Amino acid sequence: MLLPSILPVVILFVAPLIYSLVLAFSTPVTAENGNSVYTDGKYQYVYNIKTNRYDQMDGDKATGEELKPYDIKSQPNVYKEQTNYGLTNFKRFFTTQKYVITIWNTLKLVVPAAVIQFILAFAMAYFLRGKIKGKLIYNTLIIFPLTLGALIIAAGMTNFFGAGGWFNSALMALGIIDEPIKILYTYWGTFISLIISGTPFLFSGFLPICEGIDPNLEIAAQTLGANPFKAFLKVFLPLAMPALLSILSLNMVLNMATYPSAVLVGDPIGSTRLLAVAAFEEFQQNLDYNMAATVSLVLTASQLVIIGVISAVRKKFYIGYGGSFK
Repeated sequence: MLLPSILPVVILFVAPLIYSLVLAFSTPVTAENGNSVYTDGKYQYVYNIKTNRYDQMDGDKATGEELKPYDIKSQPNVYKEQTNYGLTNFKRFFTTQKYVITIWNTLKLVVPAAVIQFILAFAMAYFLRGKIKGKLIYNTLIIFPLTLGALIIAAGMTNFFGAGGWFNSALMALGIIDEPIKILYTYWGTFISLIISGTPFLFSGFLPICEGIDPNLEIAAQTLGANPFKAFLKVFLPLAMPALLSILSLNMVLNMATYPSAVLVGDPIGSTRLLAVAAFEEFQQNLDYNMAATVSLVLTASQLVIIGVISAVRKKFYIGYGGSFK
């Protein structure tokens, strides 16, 4: 029974991770013309653009033997791309401005967005706990954006926040602004998109937590002299915070890997060139799979750091049962 349960984990997670590690820690050997060098274990084969052939090299000298590109590509068991292993890709990442800035861009977007998402989701979950008239309608409206997806949200934002959209048209009609505010294709476009998509996700997790804490605990605190705000601050919040932070960490991990909103309504060559955007760019545009894997691993490491920091903060709060015993 153990093997069948482990096998999907290995296939879906461990195997791709190992392959990514191999790619990230390896660098293809290239010739002076920038093309990859192949080897059969004895000779090297370097592409010659003039003849459209691979010259067989014995050291620095050509032997005179030539191979067609098809011969190289069709026999991967014989001719393998020559690679070096080491930290070259990571050194390149952390010494190149266009890569390093992606870490800052990602954190600059994700951390403030997470704070706003947390405040909005927690406020709604706290006030909708218990028996509230019309609760089902409120819940449905709040969670509804989860069903849309990044593409539909981006399309809606284009119509709403565009130069001739409802937002700018209303502000100009009211005389608040004289010309449209540029929100789309900037940092704020992606920021708003994250708020729209991330807040319902947090709310869906926060509401059961808020409803699971016995309200009699706050009532008891108030009977002992605490005002409602102090009862909330000293009783309810410490009980809820550990679970809230666990869900927040998951949401931040998802936000750090955001790609569609950064491209569709953000500035992917500037302020919203995030780690995920850089990884996709290396994979799809530059066809540099080694660097794409390197950026992806840096993204993974950043996500683990975020989880670690939030877990450390979580341990500062009471972790236990806060519900009723009914």
